[in-house]
Amino acid sequence: MTSPEADRAQPVPLSRSQRNLYNGVLQDGDPALYLIGKSYRFHPLGLSQFLAALEATIHANPVALCVLEAPAAGAGYPDLVPRLRVGDLVRVTADGGDAGGGELTRGWSSGLLGKPLVRFTVRTDESGRVSGLDVHTHHILLDGGATGIIEADLARYLAADGLAELPSVSAGLARLAEAHRGEADKVEESLRRVAPAVQRELADDARRGGAGLGGGDSPATASQGVLHESVRVCGDAFEALLAFSEAKQVPLNVLVAAAAVAVDASIRQSTEGLLVHTVDNRFGNPDLNVATCLVNSVGHPVRFAPFASVADVVAALDRGYVKALRRRWLREEHYRRMWLAINRTTHVAALTLNFIREACVPDLRPFLCQAPVATAIGPVEGMTVACVLDEGARTLDCAIWNRGDLPQAKTPPGVAARIAAALASTAALWDLPIAMTVDDWFGIGPDGSRRPSDAAHRSPHTPAAAWFLDTDGGVPQFLGARRQVRPWVAWLVRNGVAPGDVLVFADDDTDKTVDLLIACHLAGCGYSVCDDTDDAPRRASVIADHGGGAPVHVVDVAAAALAPVPGDEVGRLVDARIEDVARDPALAGRTAYIMPTSGTTGQPKLVPIPHAALAAFCDAAHRAYGWGPRDTILQCAPLTSDISVEEVFGAAISGAVLVRSTATRDRDLDALASDLVDQAATVIDLPTAVWHLLCQDAAAIEAIRGSQLRQIVVGGEPIRPDAVDSWLASVAAENVSLISTYGPTEATVVATQLPIADGETALAAGDRLRVGRPLIPDTVFVAFGEIVIVGDLVASGYVGTDGPSFGTVLTAAGVRRRALATADRVTLDTNGFPVFAGRRDALVKISGRRVDTAVVSARIRDDPAVADAAVESHDGSLGVWFETQRTRDGHEDAAAAARIRRILVNLRVPSFFVVGVPVIPRKPSGKIDGDRLRMTTGLVDTAQRDTGPGDGAAGLADVWGRHLGRSIGPETSLLEEGVGSLDLIRILPPTREYLGRPLTVLDLIGADTAANLVCDLEPDAPAAGGWPDTATASEIERDLARALRRRPGIAAHRRGRSILVLGASGILGTGFARAAVEMKRSGLLRPEVVLATRATLPQRDWAELRGVDGVRVEQLPAGFGPADLDDLLGGCGVATVVNCAGNTNMLAPYRDIRPANVDLVAAAVDACAHHGTRLVQLSTFVVNADVTAPRVTDPRRAPYPYAASKSLAELAVAGSPHGLEFTVVRLPRVLGEGHQLRDTADVLVSVVDACIASGAYPT
Repeated sequence: MTSPEADRAQPVPLSRSQRNLYNGVLQDGDPALYLIGKSYRFHPLGLSQFLAALEATIHANPVALCVLEAPAAGAGYPDLVPRLRVGDLVRVTADGGDAGGGELTRGWSSGLLGKPLVRFTVRTDESGRVSGLDVHTHHILLDGGATGIIEADLARYLAADGLAELPSVSAGLARLAEAHRGEADKVEESLRRVAPAVQRELADDARRGGAGLGGGDSPATASQGVLHESVRVCGDAFEALLAFSEAKQVPLNVLVAAAAVAVDASIRQSTEGLLVHTVDNRFGNPDLNVATCLVNSVGHPVRFAPFASVADVVAALDRGYVKALRRRWLREEHYRRMWLAINRTTHVAALTLNFIREACVPDLRPFLCQAPVATAIGPVEGMTVACVLDEGARTLDCAIWNRGDLPQAKTPPGVAARIAAALASTAALWDLPIAMTVDDWFGIGPDGSRRPSDAAHRSPHTPAAAWFLDTDGGVPQFLGARRQVRPWVAWLVRNGVAPGDVLVFADDDTDKTVDLLIACHLAGCGYSVCDDTDDAPRRASVIADHGGGAPVHVVDVAAAALAPVPGDEVGRLVDARIEDVARDPALAGRTAYIMPTSGTTGQPKLVPIPHAALAAFCDAAHRAYGWGPRDTILQCAPLTSDISVEEVFGAAISGAVLVRSTATRDRDLDALASDLVDQAATVIDLPTAVWHLLCQDAAAIEAIRGSQLRQIVVGGEPIRPDAVDSWLASVAAENVSLISTYGPTEATVVATQLPIADGETALAAGDRLRVGRPLIPDTVFVAFGEIVIVGDLVASGYVGTDGPSFGTVLTAAGVRRRALATADRVTLDTNGFPVFAGRRDALVKISGRRVDTAVVSARIRDDPAVADAAVESHDGSLGVWFETQRTRDGHEDAAAAARIRRILVNLRVPSFFVVGVPVIPRKPSGKIDGDRLRMTTGLVDTAQRDTGPGDGAAGLADVWGRHLGRSIGPETSLLEEGVGSLDLIRILPPTREYLGRPLTVLDLIGADTAANLVCDLEPDAPAAGGWPDTATASEIERDLARALRRRPGIAAHRRGRSILVLGASGILGTGFARAAVEMKRSGLLRPEVVLATRATLPQRDWAELRGVDGVRVEQLPAGFGPADLDDLLGGCGVATVVNCAGNTNMLAPYRDIRPANVDLVAAAVDACAHHGTRLVQLSTFVVNADVTAPRVTDPRRAPYPYAASKSLAELAVAGSPHGLEFTVVRLPRVLGEGHQLRDTADVLVSVVDACIASGAYPT
């Protein structure tokens, strides 16, 4: 072989993939993070032959000879420059020696520029023959596809007898440069064509949900991938899987993806996520078939119902994958940036699938004694499933890689084996729930415990088509006691209401309305009850438009004139109607009632329940509760609540007496107890929240003691174990059974019931949160930690609204049944019983941290002194309202509030407030009334003017309490009170005024309590920071007067057409510039964009912008100032000015930031008014704690100079001459690139986290 002449090659710019990786390199400090490696074992080969083939391979792929060098211009991305020889890259060592990766990464510790990026370590056996090869490279140099190209060249040169000369490095570099240009063209084209559509898709997906997609507390940055485990699918299992893939015409990688997604969902107990596929865009494009790094990944959201079948999930993943591949040239970082922006989060936890269709190129196989193995895969963000298909060996290897920095508790074992097991069961379970493939689908047995998914407990009893056709119960006795039922049926017949019609009306709080419900069913009609008469027409319109075509009638119950039905012609018409309905073969499927949901998770939705479902429920409830003709049921639930369905029709099928009470509507527990006694009620059905309050009311308990009550049924939320203890200890509990029920409106009132106490014995405290026994056998299941209700009790959907929670499921017996995903989460106790664990939608985001309100509520309600509590997100903080005996009596309960605050701090809630209230407002259904809650007296008016000093720490604490809307004492810790930095900014100005001192936010943080702050301030000693000094205060006063001075109108010149961005080199300007360029390239933005800046622009960010048609960079002179603005606007023909200019140094003195933040804005206002130009002024959250309010903090009372300047800027814009079109956009206080924002949140949150971690607190 002869050496080629020295090649003089031009530097090669990085590919877009390499640029993205280089950005990551700059952000991450670990030099080994981007190391990828692969190990080969060879049949013995001659060393000289192998080294010659390897040298030729390196010359044919000269990217290996390149190092990174800074570009000639001195800014921007580095270039690839061939500076190395083969001897710099190749090492020969005996088997067992260093593989070479460590030496390579140690060289990168001082930076990548000028360093070798690849190492070939040739291994030899005892005879000196080649036995192996270890290849290590920086990911920025090569990707998996490049490895395949190198393997093919190595195989070709090993098979050759010899080479006349080495391949030309120059030719190889030319192909490399051309491939990089081709990739860049594809990326730019994708931005133009695909980005807008992707943005719309992501926005639509975000509106449909996505709670499970957030990153939670998972790390935001990447970490080195570590191999945890692997498994091989081979033999009969492999052949069966491949045959099934071919039979179903589903790619094998999609089947693997479905199995991996199922296992991931089981681990996370969530069926929402983001699936990322690595793709090699070289396929189908020979010009790109070059050894370099062109890797990209495509992600798509994954969301499926917990009862979804394997086939459903596979089809969804296949569609998502194909759809994602259509945008394979859209860079993953662009997609991720759009996803994060639309979903308003800083990072997302994703599952990555890397499916490789061959262990190595086929031509290299004859030289290998075993399949090569990946030894390093570079950085990973989360779990990565790496699968290698080897059709020659008939194997599928599945390896699980994960972050190297995760604790053992977050890396569950056996993942690979579970994926293999899921694949093995795919064919047999194809039409069954995918949860079965990962053993995460189980039923709840008759005793309430977990049972195998294939164990059925069908009830031998088949209910009638409608409740009133039940021949075994007490229906005739019940109907005989209802005096207005037959008159109502006659009224319906006379008014032309036909079977199948729906009646809409409001409750008049008398038996007349209850009898109308019953008459509707006897007449074959459905009903829907509204809260008031004004709602009835709107409800009727919705049902008429979306109710399947059934005629709808609005009825005024109070005005309807009912007459007794004699035994004449009218009586015969009534009997005939009832008989015709009883014989109607379509009766079972007709609507019995349409009930609104509680609205706890959003706007109430209307649920239509058919007669068959109601009949099945009534039959099951009759058997479970044991109601009979001797019972009197106190009907106290509003008819807009499905508890009323249980009361009315449960009584009807049992033959019980039904009497009405309106006490719970007014939350009058004394009246409720009186009604129980006066009506001789034996059964009462209450919302759990109302029963909790009843247990705390000694007078009501004493009254119940003298009643005939034998059973209490509660439902609507999990029962509190301590409330049960209070009840059992009371004088009223003797001989009274207590049953806790569970069930959503969408599944006909109740799905499970749990006997808590029977008057003598009771469940242990730890067992009282169990889900309970299914009302109907074989209808309640758990999948991926979520309750799924299956069978005839499930409604067909919502009226006029899509319901992704509804669907169907195929049972093991081959019967397809309706299914409902409830969003109610469960876990298993030590005895295998499912217990409630909150709701899937109970997660809220507080200062960037996910908080589970169900966990918070449970911890707070464990406090025996807390009678009731509400936990909700409010204005970016977590609000906790609590009720104790002291707050009921109108007193503060500082001890209870302190205990709650400690709970919130221990749960790491970043920002919160705690308010004691006399009563937690609830709707008649027992659900918390959020609107009334936020209007409680605990949230005081914060706009009061504070009085002057004189009361010391107590007075200061009172000032803080009025502005924070909560009770603050002299010793109250701001940290433990959950006061965020926005709250500190809110209380700083009144604190300064109260104490007459120029304090800073740091003074408040350091003091932590009002007592400490007053004590720390020695007489006549200036506070830390000394802001504002006298000169600055005078300067701000003058600027404020100028900003508020009304300026006369200016005669505007004709407006131009371009968009001018001032301050284009900063974070805001750069972001705007990038967005404008992307919109230009996609054709969405047509006006000219002028990017104006005084700073020197870095080539790395700005070089590509200069060549875009319609985008112009205007370099402003160093002395450019407000006086030059008018000329700039006139010279550029500007239609809109976007002012991104400003000094963001929050520590700089006011005089230093005033020119950019105040003077320039005032000049921009006048210049825009003069030229008839629109002005978009970019401001910041610091101007006001309420960022949506059209007002700013008084700049004279601002917490620091930067805040004062931004307030003055907004005032200058607001006081503009008449006719100026302007928009003020307030942005978060912390801005930056994605990597800078990943873990940022509220400033004080970081302080709290640090304090908790170190066990140290401000003093």
